Amino acid sequence: MSTAAALKAPDDSLTFDALLEDYRGQVDAIRKSQAVIEFALDGTVLDANDNFLNALGYSLAEVRGKHHSLFVDPIEQAAPAYRAFWERLGRGEFDAGQYRRIGKGGREVWIQASYNPIMDASGRPTKVVKYATDITRIVQERQAGMRVQRAVETLSSSVMMVDRDLNITYVNESTKALLKGIAPEIRLLWADFDPDRIVGTCIDRFHKDPSHQRRLLGDTSRMPYKTDIRIGGLIIHLCVNATYDEDGAHVGNSLEWANVTEIRAAEALNTDLANQMAAISKAQAVIEFTLDGRVVTANPNFLKTLGYSLEEIQGQHHSMFLAPAERNTPEYRAFWEKLNRGEHDSNQYRRITKDGSEVWIQASYNPICDASGKPMKVMKYASDITTQRRIAERVKEISNIVSSASTEMRATAEAMAQT
Repeated sequence: MSTAAALKAPDDSLTFDALLEDYRGQVDAIRKSQAVIEFALDGTVLDANDNFLNALGYSLAEVRGKHHSLFVDPIEQAAPAYRAFWERLGRGEFDAGQYRRIGKGGREVWIQASYNPIMDASGRPTKVVKYATDITRIVQERQAGMRVQRAVETLSSSVMMVDRDLNITYVNESTKALLKGIAPEIRLLWADFDPDRIVGTCIDRFHKDPSHQRRLLGDTSRMPYKTDIRIGGLIIHLCVNATYDEDGAHVGNSLEWANVTEIRAAEALNTDLANQMAAISKAQAVIEFTLDGRVVTANPNFLKTLGYSLEEIQGQHHSMFLAPAERNTPEYRAFWEKLNRGEHDSNQYRRITKDGSEVWIQASYNPICDASGKPMKVMKYASDITTQRRIAERVKEISNIVSSASTEMRATAEAMAQT
């Protein structure tokens, strides 16, 4: 039964006028809440309400009598699909969906709309009424979300999203690859762990004390929160941020994962080596040279032993610590050539201090090589043995005196025995 027929039909509860008034009220309500525009069957604008005009940025005078294509992208206007769209409406066929339209000034507007052919009493289309809701913000947010998702998908970082109940809602491809790589370790805690079915599960399974994690992730004042967790023999670094909805309500968390097991082991080794070097530096004189023998830096023990300040030796050549007669010898040139080949040298060396006095050191010259094995600098570790050297020389001197005296005494005794 047509609408017109329905209006003419008798009704026990509604008179014709009352029913007509009811329909009129419903249409008025729709026009108040939605954007409404009327077209002739050829697509020419007949009328539009304020909601439509405000959404597209036009006045009624600017659109009345113009074709619907005014609101359509030029490329879309020329497409066969656009002509087919109006042909369907001209045949009285309804159309509904989400449409991209162009507002005044070229502004993009998205609408959720229905194009409704209006029929006369004989069932022939007379015009088209469009009812629409501006969904530009929703579409833009969805597009932004899709851009973010595409960006997250291509990140090398492993990203996981969880809701307020800590149920996993999303993981990117990098996270899937990470979880597959460490699955054997995870299964030590979570026997039926399946990285391909991780979405929908709860991250409580990753933790020995889930209540502790829940307190941390529920406290947005601590975000971003960074920590290392142990899963079996692995160390996983987590960076946790809160996620919010459009109203600013906390709806979950994003977690960035990274397997830092090797990094933490290297850091521990570096710390250990640094501590060892600090201990050596406290006990020994240390100086660093370029491969051509220039001083880069030196520690306080070295400076104290030779009597210089760092400023006085930095950039100067190692030869400043030698007696002048030793500086241009073939042996000294060969010494630096040896170090440049990456060959270690260790011995007792005589050096000259700032005031010209002699100092003896027990030292090792150590070429430091880069990752390819090529020497890049020389580190010298030394101990001042001047006192020990002098004692040794004095002992040797006394020994020589005693030996000489003993020889003289034997000679005297032998001479006396012969007389």
